[in-house]
Amino acid sequence: MDMNSSDAQSERERVVINAVAKVTHDLRVPLASIKISSDLLQKHRHSLSDTKIDAYLTRISTQVNLMAQMLENLSVLTKTGKVTLTNRQIRLSALVDDIVRISQSVHQSHQINLIDHSAGATIFGDEKLIYQIMNNLIQNAVKYSPNADRVDVCITKEAENVKICVSDYGIGIPMDELSKIFATRFRAANVDIFSGTGLGLSVVKTSVDLLGGTINVTSSEGRGSTFTVSLPCTQ
Repeated sequence: MDMNSSDAQSERERVVINAVAKVTHDLRVPLASIKISSDLLQKHRHSLSDTKIDAYLTRISTQVNLMAQMLENLSVLTKTGKVTLTNRQIRLSALVDDIVRISQSVHQSHQINLIDHSAGATIFGDEKLIYQIMNNLIQNAVKYSPNADRVDVCITKEAENVKICVSDYGIGIPMDELSKIFATRFRAANVDIFSGTGLGLSVVKTSVDLLGGTINVTSSEGRGSTFTVSLPCTQ
């Protein structure tokens, strides 16, 4: 192994160790929320209204989904270079529609709109990578737009590529930090009040790369962000 390869491996190991430590720490927050909610349900379930019970159950479900995404992101990060892909022809609009429907059931605070201009475009790839991309982008769009009520997902076929845009109307990203947004564990200066590991967009970038695509972002601080994924299509 040459010096450059050794240095790259050492850096890779350092990133993974730091990511594991970060996720381990951040898991305490949703775990604490689940414990508090479950304890309250156990102790006071006979005196709680149906509305209050539903609120506690929704909180538990939300925190479980957050933990699952954290662990899935960590799994992708630690397996980069060792990922086994099951590639096949995928009709993108059908898959994204399924993901949007599932996301809508989880993120009930926002209306998640799907605008499909893909003309039946297909790609060759692994479905789990599309799930990783879309789940992270939609989750971030909802999280970072607490005062908005919608997220827009648009699929468009352009020449030999198909583009997926996920737009929110939230806090946006500072202009001087846009170039660093896909770095592992990077978090923008204006997201301190939001929980997170800084792994999600790094996982999105890795997944897009594995599909042979590109991703970019446009953003205006205080007005929102749009992430655009471009993938080569086969039809």
